[in-house]
Amino acid sequence: MRISMKNRKIGYTYGSVSGHFSFRKQKSIAFESTLERDLLTLLEFNDSVEDVIE
Repeated sequence: MRISMKNRKIGYTYGSVSGHFSFRKQKSIAFESTLERDLLTLLEFNDSVEDVIE
């Protein structure tokens, strides 16, 4: 059983980086900063990580 906790909508931002990250070409995860984007990149290449929940 999976529970989705998507409570926020990430829109276009003027002062920072935002977008969608294709995690292992299986799902799209929204991010709001370069820190979040870089963390997703590290998690994608870590073999011990099975899934990331937005």
